[in-house]
Amino acid sequence: MISSGELRKIAKARWLDAAALLKARRYDGAYYLSGYAIELALKARICRTLKWPGFPESAQEFKGLQSIKTHDLEMLLRFSGIEGRIKQKHLPELPTHRPLISPASHGHVNLRKETSDGYMISVNALRKAMHDITSQKGEFTLFGLFMRADAPGTWDLVVSAPWLENGKLRALSEFVHLLTDSIGEQTFKELSRVQTVGAANPALKKILSAFSVSDGEVRIKQSNMFGLEIEDAIILQAQKPKSKTAASVVSNNNGH
Repeated sequence: MISSGELRKIAKARWLDAAALLKARRYDGAYYLSGYAIELALKARICRTLKWPGFPESAQEFKGLQSIKTHDLEMLLRFSGIEGRIKQKHLPELPTHRPLISPASHGHVNLRKETSDGYMISVNALRKAMHDITSQKGEFTLFGLFMRADAPGTWDLVVSAPWLENGKLRALSEFVHLLTDSIGEQTFKELSRVQTVGAANPALKKILSAFSVSDGEVRIKQSNMFGLEIEDAIILQAQKPKSKTAASVVSNNNGH
Protein backbone atom coordinates (compact mmCIF):
# COMPACT_ATOMS: atom_id res chain seq x y z
CA MET A 1 0.00 0.00 0.00
CA ILE A 2 1.26 3.46 -0.85
CA SER A 3 0.39 6.13 1.71
CA SER A 4 -1.76 9.11 0.75
CA GLY A 5 1.08 11.40 1.81
CA GLU A 6 3.50 9.65 -0.53
CA LEU A 7 0.97 9.89 -3.36
CA ARG A 8 0.68 13.63 -2.85
CA LYS A 9 4.46 13.99 -2.68
CA ILE A 10 5.02 12.15 -5.97
CA ALA A 11 2.10 13.97 -7.62
CA LYS A 12 3.60 17.35 -6.68
CA ALA A 13 7.03 16.34 -7.99
CA ARG A 14 5.63 15.14 -11.34
CA TRP A 15 3.47 18.30 -11.60
CA LEU A 16 6.56 20.49 -11.17
CA ASP A 17 8.33 18.38 -13.81
CA ALA A 18 5.38 18.89 -16.16
CA ALA A 19 5.44 22.65 -15.54
CA ALA A 20 9.15 22.79 -16.37
CA LEU A 21 8.59 20.85 -19.60
CA LEU A 22 5.69 23.11 -20.54
CA LYS A 23 7.84 26.19 -19.97
CA ALA A 24 10.48 24.63 -22.23
CA ARG A 25 7.75 24.00 -24.87
CA ARG A 26 8.23 20.25 -24.61
CA TYR A 27 4.52 19.69 -24.82
CA ASP A 28 4.30 15.91 -25.21
CA GLY A 29 6.35 15.31 -22.08
CA ALA A 30 4.36 17.94 -20.16
CA TYR A 31 1.08 16.32 -21.24
CA TYR A 32 2.19 12.89 -20.11
CA LEU A 33 3.59 13.96 -16.73
CA SER A 34 0.64 16.21 -15.91
CA GLY A 35 -1.73 13.30 -16.52
CA TYR A 36 0.38 11.08 -14.27
CA ALA A 37 0.34 13.75 -11.55
CA ILE A 38 -3.45 14.05 -11.78
CA GLU A 39 -3.85 10.30 -11.45
CA LEU A 40 -1.77 10.22 -8.26
CA ALA A 41 -3.58 13.26 -6.84
CA LEU A 42 -6.95 11.60 -7.47
CA LYS A 43 -5.82 8.45 -5.70
CA ALA A 44 -4.72 10.55 -2.73
CA ARG A 45 -8.13 12.22 -2.75
CA ILE A 46 -9.89 8.84 -2.82
CA CYS A 47 -7.91 7.88 0.30
CA ARG A 48 -9.10 11.06 2.00
CA THR A 49 -12.71 10.55 0.95
CA LEU A 50 -12.79 6.92 2.07
CA LYS A 51 -10.61 7.61 5.14
CA TRP A 52 -7.95 5.16 4.00
CA PRO A 53 -4.33 5.48 5.17
CA GLY A 54 -3.13 4.60 1.66
CA PHE A 55 -4.07 3.33 -1.79
CA PRO A 56 -3.95 -0.42 -2.57
CA GLU A 57 -1.11 -1.73 -4.73
CA SER A 58 -0.89 -5.51 -4.43
CA ALA A 59 -3.42 -8.05 -5.66
CA GLN A 60 -4.22 -8.94 -2.05
CA GLU A 61 -4.88 -5.31 -1.14
CA PHE A 62 -7.18 -4.91 -4.14
CA LYS A 63 -9.24 -7.96 -3.13
CA GLY A 64 -12.87 -6.87 -3.19
CA LEU A 65 -11.88 -3.47 -4.59
CA GLN A 66 -11.60 -4.29 -8.30
CA SER A 67 -13.70 -1.27 -9.23
CA ILE A 68 -10.88 1.08 -8.25
CA LYS A 69 -8.11 -1.04 -9.73
CA THR A 70 -7.89 1.32 -12.67
CA HIS A 71 -5.75 4.12 -14.04
CA ASP A 72 -8.57 5.73 -16.00
CA LEU A 73 -8.82 9.33 -14.78
CA GLU A 74 -12.55 9.50 -15.45
CA MET A 75 -13.17 6.47 -13.26
CA LEU A 76 -10.85 7.68 -10.50
CA LEU A 77 -12.62 11.05 -10.50
CA ARG A 78 -15.90 9.21 -10.00
CA PHE A 79 -14.59 7.67 -6.76
CA SER A 80 -12.88 10.83 -5.51
CA GLY A 81 -15.96 12.40 -3.95
CA ILE A 82 -15.36 15.67 -5.80
CA GLU A 83 -16.58 14.69 -9.27
CA GLY A 84 -19.54 17.10 -9.23
CA ARG A 85 -17.45 20.05 -8.14
CA ILE A 86 -14.66 19.37 -10.66
CA LYS A 87 -17.02 18.86 -13.58
CA GLN A 88 -19.07 21.93 -12.74
CA LYS A 89 -15.96 24.08 -12.58
CA HIS A 90 -13.80 22.55 -15.31
CA LEU A 91 -16.03 20.47 -17.61
CA PRO A 92 -15.82 22.92 -20.54
CA GLU A 93 -12.04 22.67 -20.37
CA LEU A 94 -11.78 18.88 -20.08
CA PRO A 95 -10.79 17.06 -23.29
CA THR A 96 -11.82 13.50 -24.05
CA HIS A 97 -9.37 11.50 -21.97
CA ARG A 98 -7.58 8.26 -22.76
CA PRO A 99 -6.19 6.28 -19.81
CA LEU A 100 -2.64 7.34 -19.06
CA ILE A 101 -1.73 4.07 -17.38
CA SER A 102 -3.61 0.85 -18.06
CA PRO A 103 -3.92 -2.20 -15.80
CA ALA A 104 -1.19 -4.83 -15.96
CA SER A 105 0.40 -7.20 -13.51
CA HIS A 106 2.34 -4.29 -12.06
CA GLY A 107 1.32 -1.37 -14.27
CA HIS A 108 2.46 0.16 -17.49
CA VAL A 109 2.73 3.64 -18.80
CA ASN A 110 0.94 4.28 -22.07
CA LEU A 111 2.67 6.93 -24.14
CA ARG A 112 0.44 9.02 -26.35
CA LYS A 113 2.66 9.06 -29.45
CA GLU A 114 2.96 5.98 -31.65
CA THR A 115 5.51 5.44 -34.40
CA SER A 116 3.14 4.25 -37.09
CA ASP A 117 5.83 4.53 -39.77
CA GLY A 118 7.63 1.54 -38.22
CA TYR A 119 10.61 3.57 -37.01
CA MET A 120 13.11 1.31 -35.29
CA ILE A 121 13.93 2.71 -31.88
CA SER A 122 17.61 2.84 -30.99
CA VAL A 123 18.56 -0.45 -29.35
CA ASN A 124 21.96 1.01 -28.45
CA ALA A 125 20.30 3.88 -26.55
CA LEU A 126 18.15 1.43 -24.61
CA ARG A 127 21.13 -0.81 -23.88
CA LYS A 128 22.98 2.19 -22.46
CA ALA A 129 19.90 3.04 -20.37
CA MET A 130 19.83 -0.54 -19.08
CA HIS A 131 23.47 -0.17 -18.01
CA ASP A 132 22.88 3.24 -16.44
CA ILE A 133 19.86 2.13 -14.43
CA THR A 134 21.48 -1.16 -13.41
CA SER A 135 24.44 0.74 -11.95
CA GLN A 136 22.05 2.78 -9.80
CA LYS A 137 19.31 0.30 -8.90
CA GLY A 138 20.48 -3.25 -9.58
CA GLU A 139 20.13 -5.95 -12.24
CA PHE A 140 17.12 -6.43 -14.49
CA THR A 141 15.52 -9.84 -14.75
CA LEU A 142 14.02 -8.87 -18.11
CA PHE A 143 14.70 -5.93 -20.39
CA GLY A 144 13.29 -6.17 -23.89
CA LEU A 145 11.38 -4.59 -26.74
CA PHE A 146 8.15 -6.20 -27.92
CA MET A 147 6.10 -5.36 -31.01
CA ARG A 148 2.49 -6.49 -30.66
CA ALA A 149 0.75 -7.92 -33.72
CA ASP A 150 -2.15 -5.53 -33.15
CA ALA A 151 0.22 -2.54 -33.10
CA PRO A 152 2.68 -3.02 -35.98
CA GLY A 153 5.53 -0.55 -36.13
CA THR A 154 5.36 0.34 -32.42
CA TRP A 155 7.49 -1.01 -29.62
CA ASP A 156 6.67 -1.72 -25.98
CA LEU A 157 9.51 -1.75 -23.47
CA VAL A 158 8.88 -4.59 -21.00
CA VAL A 159 11.03 -4.85 -17.90
CA SER A 160 11.22 -6.85 -14.70
CA ALA A 161 13.56 -6.43 -11.75
CA PRO A 162 13.49 -7.31 -8.04
CA TRP A 163 13.67 -3.61 -7.12
CA LEU A 164 10.56 -2.92 -9.21
CA GLU A 165 8.55 -5.32 -7.05
CA ASN A 166 8.42 -3.00 -4.05
CA GLY A 167 6.43 0.25 -3.91
CA LYS A 168 5.09 -0.29 -7.40
CA LEU A 169 3.93 3.22 -8.24
CA ARG A 170 7.04 4.77 -6.71
CA ALA A 171 9.31 2.27 -8.44
CA LEU A 172 7.59 2.73 -11.81
CA SER A 173 7.78 6.50 -11.50
CA GLU A 174 11.48 6.35 -10.63
CA PHE A 175 12.18 3.93 -13.49
CA VAL A 176 10.47 6.20 -16.05
CA HIS A 177 12.45 9.17 -14.70
CA LEU A 178 15.78 7.31 -14.93
CA LEU A 179 14.93 5.96 -18.38
CA THR A 180 14.04 9.41 -19.73
CA ASP A 181 17.21 10.89 -18.25
CA SER A 182 19.29 8.26 -20.03
CA ILE A 183 17.68 8.07 -23.49
CA GLY A 184 16.21 11.56 -23.73
CA GLU A 185 12.61 12.61 -24.08
CA GLN A 186 12.51 12.20 -27.87
CA THR A 187 13.61 8.55 -27.80
CA PHE A 188 11.31 7.93 -24.83
CA LYS A 189 8.34 9.13 -26.90
CA GLU A 190 9.24 6.65 -29.64
CA LEU A 191 8.12 3.87 -27.31
CA SER A 192 4.46 2.90 -27.44
CA ARG A 193 4.41 2.04 -23.75
CA VAL A 194 6.56 0.95 -20.82
CA GLN A 195 5.39 -2.07 -18.86
CA THR A 196 6.71 -3.85 -15.79
CA VAL A 197 5.98 -7.49 -15.01
CA GLY A 198 6.30 -9.26 -11.69
CA ALA A 199 8.48 -12.24 -10.87
CA ALA A 200 5.42 -14.51 -10.62
CA ASN A 201 4.24 -13.73 -14.17
CA PRO A 202 3.99 -17.06 -16.07
CA ALA A 203 5.17 -15.48 -19.33
CA LEU A 204 8.29 -14.15 -17.62
CA LYS A 205 9.03 -17.59 -16.20
CA LYS A 206 8.63 -19.06 -19.69
CA ILE A 207 11.05 -16.55 -21.19
CA LEU A 208 13.63 -17.18 -18.46
CA SER A 209 13.41 -20.94 -18.96
CA ALA A 210 13.82 -20.59 -22.73
CA PHE A 211 16.55 -17.96 -22.87
CA SER A 212 19.55 -16.82 -20.88
CA VAL A 213 20.59 -13.41 -22.11
CA SER A 214 23.06 -11.22 -20.24
CA ASP A 215 23.57 -7.88 -21.96
CA GLY A 216 23.13 -9.63 -25.30
CA GLU A 217 20.52 -9.54 -28.02
CA VAL A 218 18.03 -12.27 -28.89
CA ARG A 219 15.48 -11.70 -31.65
CA ILE A 220 12.16 -13.55 -31.55
CA LYS A 221 9.67 -13.49 -34.39
CA GLN A 222 5.93 -14.27 -34.33
CA SER A 223 5.31 -15.73 -30.89
CA ASN A 224 2.77 -15.52 -28.09
CA MET A 225 3.92 -13.82 -24.91
CA PHE A 226 2.09 -12.20 -22.00
CA GLY A 227 -1.16 -13.42 -23.55
CA LEU A 228 -0.52 -11.35 -26.68
CA GLU A 229 0.46 -12.14 -30.23
CA ILE A 230 3.98 -10.73 -30.61
CA GLU A 231 5.17 -9.88 -34.11
CA ASP A 232 8.76 -9.16 -33.12
CA ALA A 233 10.83 -9.01 -29.94
CA ILE A 234 14.35 -7.93 -29.03
CA ILE A 235 15.53 -9.17 -25.64
CA LEU A 236 18.62 -7.54 -24.17
CA GLN A 237 18.44 -9.15 -20.75
CA ALA A 238 16.69 -12.32 -19.54
CA GLN A 239 18.32 -13.71 -16.43
CA LYS A 240 17.07 -14.97 -13.13
CA PRO A 241 17.90 -12.47 -10.38
CA LYS A 242 20.99 -12.96 -8.28
CA SER A 243 20.72 -14.05 -4.68
CA LYS A 244 19.09 -11.67 -2.21
CA THR A 245 22.46 -11.19 -0.54
CA ALA A 246 24.06 -9.97 -3.77
CA ALA A 247 21.08 -7.77 -4.52
CA SER A 248 21.25 -6.21 -1.06
CA VAL A 249 24.93 -5.37 -1.59
CA VAL A 250 24.03 -3.46 -4.77
CA SER A 251 21.19 -1.71 -2.95
CA ASN A 252 23.40 -0.75 -0.01
CA ASN A 253 26.09 0.57 -2.30
CA ASN A 254 23.50 2.84 -3.84
CA GLY A 255 22.32 4.19 -0.50
CA HIS A 256 18.92 2.42 -0.37
